[in-house]
Amino acid sequence: MARILRSTRKLLGPPKIFTIDSKSFQNGKVLSNQNNYCCDDENIKRDWIGPPHPISNLMRIKHHKPTDETEQEKKFREKRIEVHEWSQKFWEKHNLDFYMMREEYIKKTLTEKYKDMPKKTTLSAEEMSVFYKTFLDDRYQQHVWYNREWYKKNIGLLWPALQVNIARVIRRLSS
Repeated sequence: MARILRSTRKLLGPPKIFTIDSKSFQNGKVLSNQNNYCCDDENIKRDWIGPPHPISNLMRIKHHKPTDETEQEKKFREKRIEVHEWSQKFWEKHNLDFYMMREEYIKKTLTEKYKDMPKKTTLSAEEMSVFYKTFLDDRYQQHVWYNREWYKKNIGLLWPALQVNIARVIRRLSS
C-alpha cells in the first residue's frame, strides 16, 4: 500500500487543498493549474489513476505509452484520452456553473430572507434543496445529451479495444 501512495505522490506532487469560491476561477477558467504532473511519461509502466480533479471530480489519468506501441494501439490510446478530456471539460464547466450559481443563490437568499441577521452565512438543507432541484431541472436536457454522447463515445471504444487486445494476444502467442 505504501508503494502505491508514494507512486501517486510522485505522479501528482504533494496533496493540495482546493476550495471553490468566486476568487478561484475567472471567466470559467480555474486560476490554479491542477494538471501538473511531475514525472516523465517514459517512467510509467501502466496507466496511473490519481485522485479526483478538484472541480470535475473525475479521476485524473496519466496514460502509459509503450515503446513498442503499434499504430492501432496509439489510435486507441489517443481516442481514450480524447473521450476522457471531453468528459473532463463537460464536468468542469458544469461544476463551475454549479459553484457560482450556488454562491449567488446563497447570497441572494441571505440578503432577502435574513436582512436582520447579518452574521448568518449558511442556509438550511431545506432552503438549499430548492436551489438543487432548480439547478438539476434546468439542466435536465444537458444531462440527457451528455449521457447519450458518453454512451456513444464509450461504445465506440469497444471495437478498437477488442482489435488491440486481439493483436496483443496474437503477438504474445507468436513470440
